Amino acid sequence: MEMISNSRTGLPDRKRNIIVLAVLMMLFLYSVPQAREKTESHRLQVRGDNNYPPYEFINQQGVPDGYNVDIFNAVANVMGIQADLSLGPWNKVRSELEEGKIDVLIGMYYSEERDRMVDFSIPHLIIHHSIFIRRSDPKIDSIEGLTGKEVIVQKGDILHDFIQNKKIARKIITVESQPDGLRLLSSGRHDCFLGVKLQGLATIRTYHLDNIIAGGPPVYP
Repeated sequence: MEMISNSRTGLPDRKRNIIVLAVLMMLFLYSVPQAREKTESHRLQVRGDNNYPPYEFINQQGVPDGYNVDIFNAVANVMGIQADLSLGPWNKVRSELEEGKIDVLIGMYYSEERDRMVDFSIPHLIIHHSIFIRRSDPKIDSIEGLTGKEVIVQKGDILHDFIQNKKIARKIITVESQPDGLRLLSSGRHDCFLGVKLQGLATIRTYHLDNIIAGGPPVYP
């Protein structure tokens, strides 16, 4: 999982005018006064997922919260970067970055296909994905086991890209968030959900989705 940005920061253009905001590397490459000089005339427009706990979410006070939000805010504070950070549906904020409407998207999973569209910072988190199924259903032990299945994914997520490229699912069902996908599976609809293992297990506990388990080995998109 990484942070990415486009060229409206005033740094050199490359890759369709979308560039790296290598936030961790910048701590070593630039002094605080230099960072302030680069950003004083422009407030970075930063977005993230509004329902991706514990990494990015809207808390009970109605403000952005989570691991990725904390990392960005800490780096921005040290660098003296002025930024407006808000969260929204993942597919929407991802499109806003690719269309050049915002500067930074936090918490985006790396893939070679995405790297052709945007530039990534250095990684700051490694996560694992899993195939979630109902306890009463037959196990799905591999990606090949998804052949002919109805697969639920978050719209615009790395696993949405992955399962589309594999072309093995009978039907792909997209939802706005990973909790939405697990609740849909729990209701008895479709065959499985592809999502982040840690987040999925937390969602199962939070919403008491006791009929859902993470089955099979980790999925690496």
